Parts: sequence; C-alpha cells; structure tokens
Amino acid sequence: MSFIRKYQYSNVGQRKVFEYNYLFSNILLGLFFTDLYFTLTYYCFYLPVVTFLIVLGFGGIIAGTLLGKLLYSRYGKFRVIYIVSELLFIILTLLFLLRDVGSLWLGDVLLGLLLSTPWLIPTVVGIASLLFGIKINYSCRVACGDYIDTKVGIERFISFLFSGVLIGMVLAGLLHTFGLPLSVLALVPLMLLPSTFMINLPYNPETQYAKVDKEDEEDRKSALSMKEAPRKETSFFTYMNFLYIIIYGYFGSVVISRFYGELVYVKLAFISLLIIILLIGFGAGRFMALSRIHVYGQAFLPVTFLIFLLLVMSYGRSLHFIGGMLLFVPTAFLLGVLLYRSVRTVGAQYDSGKRASIFEFAAFILPPPAIISLSLLDFRNLWFYIVISIIMLMCVVLPAISMINSAIGGLKKAAYFFFSLLFIPLLIFIMLYFNIPLDNGVYVTRVEKFEVLQSINYNADYIRAHATIMMNQMPVFKITDSVVRNYRRALVPIVLYHRDDESLLFVDGNQRFFRNPVIGYFKNAVCLDELSDRDVDFYKLPYSGSQKYVPDNDSLLLYLGRTGKSYHTIVDMPNLLDQSLNSFRFSAGYYETVKKILAKNGIFVQLFNVPECRPELLSAAVTNIQKTFSYHQVYYFSNILVIMSSNASGAFAVNQESYARLSGLFASHEELGVLFENEAHLLSHMLSAGPEALRPDLSRGAFLPGMALPGQDRLNFRRQIIDGYLTNNRSVFTRLETEVDPAFVQVLGLSFQNADAVLTLLKKIELAEARENYPEETGFLFELKKQAEFNISLQNYVRKMLAYKEKYYYYAAVQMEKERQWTGAQELYRSVLAINPDNFEANYRMGLLSITLQDIEGSFKYLNEAMRINGDHPKVLFQVGILYFSSGKTEDAISYFDRALQKNEKLPSIYRYLGLCHEKLGNLYEAEKYYAKSINTEPNDVETKARLSDVRSRIEKENRKWEMPEQKNEAEVEQDADMPLPVSKGAYDVRLKDNDETLPVIDPITGEEIQTDGTTGDTKGSVQPRAEQLQSGPVNQK
Repeated sequence: MSFIRKYQYSNVGQRKVFEYNYLFSNILLGLFFTDLYFTLTYYCFYLPVVTFLIVLGFGGIIAGTLLGKLLYSRYGKFRVIYIVSELLFIILTLLFLLRDVGSLWLGDVLLGLLLSTPWLIPTVVGIASLLFGIKINYSCRVACGDYIDTKVGIERFISFLFSGVLIGMVLAGLLHTFGLPLSVLALVPLMLLPSTFMINLPYNPETQYAKVDKEDEEDRKSALSMKEAPRKETSFFTYMNFLYIIIYGYFGSVVISRFYGELVYVKLAFISLLIIILLIGFGAGRFMALSRIHVYGQAFLPVTFLIFLLLVMSYGRSLHFIGGMLLFVPTAFLLGVLLYRSVRTVGAQYDSGKRASIFEFAAFILPPPAIISLSLLDFRNLWFYIVISIIMLMCVVLPAISMINSAIGGLKKAAYFFFSLLFIPLLIFIMLYFNIPLDNGVYVTRVEKFEVLQSINYNADYIRAHATIMMNQMPVFKITDSVVRNYRRALVPIVLYHRDDESLLFVDGNQRFFRNPVIGYFKNAVCLDELSDRDVDFYKLPYSGSQKYVPDNDSLLLYLGRTGKSYHTIVDMPNLLDQSLNSFRFSAGYYETVKKILAKNGIFVQLFNVPECRPELLSAAVTNIQKTFSYHQVYYFSNILVIMSSNASGAFAVNQESYARLSGLFASHEELGVLFENEAHLLSHMLSAGPEALRPDLSRGAFLPGMALPGQDRLNFRRQIIDGYLTNNRSVFTRLETEVDPAFVQVLGLSFQNADAVLTLLKKIELAEARENYPEETGFLFELKKQAEFNISLQNYVRKMLAYKEKYYYYAAVQMEKERQWTGAQELYRSVLAINPDNFEANYRMGLLSITLQDIEGSFKYLNEAMRINGDHPKVLFQVGILYFSSGKTEDAISYFDRALQKNEKLPSIYRYLGLCHEKLGNLYEAEKYYAKSINTEPNDVETKARLSDVRSRIEKENRKWEMPEQKNEAEVEQDADMPLPVSKGAYDVRLKDNDETLPVIDPITGEEIQTDGTTGDTKGSVQPRAEQLQSGPVNQK
C-alpha cells in the first residue's frame, strides 16, 4: 500500500553529522561541568559548589534557550548563529581544559584567577551555559523534524542528551581520580569542531511530500492508540514526566546525602547511576506499549520512592553507598519508561514544529527553575515531608482526574485508586516506625555527635568525654583529653619565634568543635574559621568563661586572595576531614599562596593529627613544604605534629629574648602548669630531624584525589623517629644563635641538667596517654614519682598530674562500663587504685564489675576494701551480705543485711534476701515477715509474691500435719531441702546511667542493678543458681 507522506528533511547524511555533533556537544558539557565541580571543590572545599553550578548552569541554559528561540526565529542565518555559538562554547571549554598546559609557564592559572579575579569563573560558567542553550534550540528543532526515511529523531535526541552527559562525567571522573593530565580532555572539543562547519540542516524548512510504499508499523499503532487522548493532556503529562525526573532525582540525592554525606564522589556516583538507569528504562519503554502508561504510570512513582526511602532508612548505615544508591533503581527505571512513552506519544500526535516546542519547554525551560529552586532550599524535617507529600499527591491526583474523564471501566478505575493510594499508609508507616520528628531540624544533617561537645567544659582540669565528631559521615574532630591537651601544647612554641607586635593569622579548622584558649594568648591575632553555621547544622559550642577572641568566617582561598595585608606568622590547623579529603590544603599551590602574604622573615606553621592523618596527604605536605620553604623546625606532642617553615635563615634561632618571651608566657598563664612541668619540658619536644624524615612510606601508591575513597591506613612514624623523639631532649641547643650570650647558654643548660631521664619519662607518659595504654602510663607515672623525690617543682607537677589522672581514669572507666568494655574498665579501675588505693568509689565499682564477670573472689577483695574505707556505707554492707549469701554463709549474710537496715537502707531487696536467708535456715515465720515487708515496699514484685505464697502454704501444711499426718515421698523431701533462688538470665546486663551520682547496688545472683526506688532491672524468670561456683569465694572480712 502506498500513500503520501509529509517530511521536511531529505538529507539523511546531514542528520548523521548533526547527531554526531550533538552527542559530542553533550559529552563536552558533561566534561566541563564535572571538571569544574572537581576543581572548585578542590580549591574551595567548604563552599556549596553544587548549588553554585546548578544556579549558573541551569540559569544559563534556560536563558540561552529563550535567546536562541528569539535569534533563530528573527534571523534567517541559522548557520551563522549556530557556528558562532558553537565556536565560542568550544573555545571557552578548551581554554578551561588546557589550563594545566598554561600552568607550565604561568603557574597555577586557575588558582591565580580565583585569587585575583574570583568573579571570572562564574562569568565563564554562565556564558558557556548560555551558548549551550542557544545551540539547544536549533538542535531540538532539527531532531524533532520529519525525515524522509521515517526514522524518529527525537528518541535519539533524548538518548544522546543523557548518554553524552554521562560519558563526559565518567571521563572527567576517571582523569581526576587517576591523576591523568586534563589536556587529554581537549580532544573532545577538537573532535567536535569539524562537524560544526558541516551542519547545514535548515532551522524551519518547508514541508515536502513523497510517495511512500511502507509505513512504520509502530508509529501507526501509536498514532491510532493516541487518537482518543486530548492533545493538551498529552503535552501536560509530558511536561510532568520531565519535571518528575528532576524532582525525584533531586529528592533521591537528598536522601542519599543524609545517609552517606555530601561528598564529591557520592553525588557524582548517584547522578551517574540515575542517568544509566534512566537510559535503561528509556530503552525498555519501547517494549511497554501499554495504553496511556505515560499518564497512569506516574501513580506508581510515590510507592517506588517510598520503598526506596524505607529501605535506605532501614539498611542505609550498613550498606556501602553504592548499595544504598541501587535501592533507587526502580524509581529511576520507571521514570525512564514514562519518559520514553511520552516521547513516542508526542511524536505520534503532533507535527514537527509543535513537537519541538513541547520538548524544548519540557526539557530546557520547565526543569531549570525547579532544580534551581530546590537547590536553594535547605530542607527542614517538616518541610521535606510536606513537599514530598505534595509531589506524591500530584502523581496520583492528576492522572486520576484524567481517568475519571475517560471511558475506562469502573473496575479498572477502582484498581487504579487502590494501588495508587498505597503510598499514604506506607508514608504513615515510615513516619511512625522510624519516629520521624516533624520539626525545624535540618533534614540532611552534616554533623553527628555534636551534642557531646555541648556538655563539655574545655576549661576543666580534664575532659571526660571520649568521642569522634563526624561530618558528612567522615571523622572531623576526635575528643579525648590527650588530643585537647596536645592542641593546646602545640601552639605554645610559637611564642619563641613570634613577637607581640607582629601580626598573626590562625586558620583553625577545629574552631566549631574546640576553641583553643592558647589562640587568645597572642596579641594582634586574627582567627579564620572556614566552616559555616550550616556545616555544623547550626549547633553552637557553649561559652565557658570569657571569650578571648572572635573568629572571622570566610572561605580560606577567598580570604587569602582579598586580605591585602601580610602576616609575620600564619598557623594552619586543618581538621580530620581536611586531613582525609581536602588535598588543596597540602598542595604546592596553597603553600605558594600562603608565602605571598607572609612577611619577609615570616613563618608558616601547620599542625597534623598524626594517628588520624591520611598518609598520602602528609607525604604530599612534607614534599610541597620543602619545595616552598628553605628552613624548618619540627615539634611533636605525642599525637600532634607541628611543622614550622620559613625562608628566613634565622627564623628559628633561639636567643635570650625569645626564651624570655616563653618564660613570660608561663608566668602569666598558670594553666600552662598542667600542660608542661617547665620550659625545658616544652623544648624537649623539639625534634632534631627535619620534615623529610617524617615522610611516611606509602603502601597504596600516590594520593589520588577526586572520586577515590580515603584509605583506612593508620599513620605511624618509623620506630627510629619515635626513639629519637623520646631520647633526644636537647635539640634546642642546636638552634641557639651563633653569637648568643654565654650567660644565657649557662642558664639554659642548668634547666636541662640531670633532667634527661625525667623529660623522657614525661614524653613516654604523654605517648602512652595518646595511645590509651593506661597500664603503661600508670607505670611511667610512678616511675616519675620516684624521680621527683628531691625535686620540689617536679613533685608539685606529679602531684597535680596524679590527682587529675585519678579522676580522669575513674570517669573513663565508668564510660567504658556503659559501653560494656569490661576489660578496659578493669584496667582503668586498677590504674585508679594504683594511684590511690583508698578510692572508695573505685573499689566499690571494681567489686561490682567483678560480680558482673562472675569473679566472686575479686568481688570479695574489692568490696572488703570498700568496707575498710567506709564500713558504714549501707550499700556496701548489702552487697557484701548477698555475696555471703551466694557463698552459702547464710548467717553471716543475715548479719550484714541487718547492719544495712540499721543504716536506714530500706530497699525491698534487703527484705527479700532476708526472707531467702531465713527460708533457707528453715525459719519460715521470719521468712514470711520479711517477704511481706518486701511486698509492702514493692507491690509489683511477682517473684517475692510467689515466694511468700509458697512459704505461707508450707506454714499451713506444717500446722495441719499435727491434725492429720501426711506421707511424703522422697522427691518432695528433696524439693523442700533445695530452695530455688532467683537468678536472672541477664547476669551481664549491667547498665550505668549518664547522670548516676549514687553508687549502684548489684545483685550478684541476678546480675542486676537494684534501683533506689526498690525496683530491679528484671523480675521475670528464674533458674537454679550454680552454688558450686558461688561457694568458691573466700570470706575474709577486715
């Protein structure tokens, strides 16, 4: 059968050139923006780069699309417009991709631009996006045209859009990940260039007619099936399907960010996976020719998204981030199917001009405002669920309106409404099951465990807390007493090389987690904090005491670019997140930038938390510091490494003036007395080795920035470095000025005289503390105490240290008990008792811990010690009493229980145990009395009620036997002789409360803490005790 067919383009070869050009143009777009994302994140780690790119990129595209429509419709020279916009786009992207070639002669070109003209980068991004938008208008028009071979161009147009961007993203990601030269990417615009001049398809051609012998069957079926659907409805749901890709894709990325962090590789991996699954769904849509699926299929989007949300909230923390992203596959696949069916339907219903207008609006005009608006919003918990609920309602209600007005049967309509409304109970279930707070808290929380910081007083003698603060699922600050002390110690040596009248800049990455009071010791100091309020979810540290300084908040790179002043000293304190991912902070470009604003004789100081630092970054830092600066001085404070650098030959010379500044600081700040024993103690931390000796051996090769995940290697210095640090205490003498006053040398020598053993011990103590080796630290403390026998100053320092260590060990042990780290808690309690054997609380808790671990002998030992210290403490009396009871010493147990009662300790457990004792001895009337008292105090004690009922029945039976003798078999005699005792299955379940200010009482039989209100942790169930184990404990009362 032959018929007349309308068409606009007869040159099929030109179409292939156009598609080649369009594909590579999209690849170049993906390359450009992905490379820009990596690059800006590298230089400005804490800036919202994604929002910046979305606003400029999509804003430029929508502006370019509208401008292109105006230009192409008003001016007939479409080739000139297209070629000019294409050439300018290629030139801009080519210059950006070839920046590393220019850096061979001009240095880091992009860094220079960011420092000198930061507005230029946004301008380039906006112009490049605008030029791409201008081209898109022509590309969409040509792709939607009718060709003589009846091939559908719009399908390939959509496929090439997504696949081109994906290829560009992958190429840029691979090059950044493996450190390949970016100039390789310049091949893409060069491959695009020839086709630009070959394209000659008219923008708005005249319609032509041809006699065609065969019609495309699928197109015919699609056209026939769509005749019943109104055209306005088709275009509307096409707009919505394009919009849903943006909306659900964005909300999917928000959920992924909540669980896996807002990091470069997480975001790019999710976008890549989304595009891949969209393309798969787009291809699968060809085989799903269901009537109006592009309309009614939208109703399944809420259910698939909520299933994704449910699974991520259930298993997200246990899954790798790729596994979490794969849960979004059903939603992305459905979006791809809906997109394809919309494309096919529009292609079948409309002519080429109308098709172009629909797809231009649906793909390039409608989505940009939506994604820009969403990216600028910082969702709170309440508004996240309100907005997503509205979107899901739209997915159900809009197709429902179409269905109501259609001729579809009632049964099908009922089935549709049933399945489409399933999202409502599913959403309610998610909110109730996970107890989701509908409040103003931020939905994507970037920081975790900040609440620990809000209860810490950094001015206290010691820090009880022990936790790691997380940001974007990565460690950012570790809280231990050792880390906090060493961060304070690390800043004190600066006073040797910095005068009060000189300017000083602190770049403190830990400012949001720890305000270092030593910063306030320096006059003319400025403190820069890179993190914003949003980075820490608007949490704030509490102020303790007076605020010594107020930090400035700004991007580090932008601040260095516009500061306009020089500093004598710059101190850089990167946090743990910086030391894992922020590689610019340790690059040659950064050090060169810092050097430009240093005074001629200025010094640069950088701190590293060695156990938590990524080895590759420390290696890069050492290499680049040595390239940038000529002279160096290194200090090491057990876990904090301090590298000082300068280009002035005498910058690190020590003389009488610098030593006087140090002594003056010690005299004016008494709190330094808990950090250092004296000035010699501080100077002993000076290393004789230079930075080159600290470069770690890399087991995993060179550092790979970008999408490479941080390694898990723990950085440890070589043994000879540690040995040198511990034994070489006199490196300062190698740093004395050539013409230094001999009298000063003599005074300095006296401070080190006969002090090597003491200084080595002090550093060993600090190193053991940093490594949390508490037994070793305690041993060194007592060895130091012996060394201080004839040194009054050292005696005072050791006395202070032992006093604070006793408290610190005790609270650390309690914390370990809460975390059920029994062995660690035992070690710490032993360390407390080694410092002070008369510590009542430590003896008592050690006794309870021994009960928990079923060490009856140990529990007797420590509880007897507690009684020696405070023999009248009622809870100790009670605890010893139940130990005697457990060991079969029933009469001794009654004695201790009676003494506890005399101390007004009216716990129901005492009455219950007295009842058990008397029942065991056969004193049934006494047992009945005490069981009754226990129930009067605690009416809900089911076990004691059962025990009382049994005793009363036995008493009644005993009374009746005189009236009517009763025969007993041997089993009953044995049963009466063996009294069952309540033993809980939770013998190890010892829970300690955070606000516990009283000593707990532990039942050794049940293993439960007995509450002061008379209740126990568990009153359900009992088993027979293993008396042969309990009777092994000695009874030695002092």
